[in-house]
Amino acid sequence: MALVFQNADTALNPRRSVRDAVRRPLTLFGIGPRAERAARTTQLLRDVALDPALQQRLPAQLSGGSVSESDRPRAGRRTRRDHRGRDHTALDVSVQAQVLDLLDELRRERRLACLFISHDLAVVRGIADRIVVLYQGKVVEQGSTRAVFAGPNHPYTRA
Repeated sequence: MALVFQNADTALNPRRSVRDAVRRPLTLFGIGPRAERAARTTQLLRDVALDPALQQRLPAQLSGGSVSESDRPRAGRRTRRDHRGRDHTALDVSVQAQVLDLLDELRRERRLACLFISHDLAVVRGIADRIVVLYQGKVVEQGSTRAVFAGPNHPYTRA
């Protein structure tokens, strides 16, 4: 399981370079031979449309958008499950669409299962196969995306 945090500013260690942040999960989970991890790190950055030249920088040396983007490759490695809690509501609509397209592409290419947490049901409708609606910490509705949107039963879902 890999986590991508909503706020990449606090998710990245300020004393660790982008390269180290991306490579660390590969090392911790023993993914790939040690000698190939540098090349794998560079490829992961390319896979999520980041300039590999960023890998030497510290988070404080990146623009706000680059900080957010530099957290993506950590979960882009091959895993069976992936959890993404992305603060997409603060993103420009075109950037939001690019991030969601990238997540969908990674999900399909790497056969990942994503748990996407959002308050924006319109976004969820475009990316999810199944939906679970929580209200005050309790499941109030669940089902296929089509079924939930065809006839939302709970007032919170309808709102």
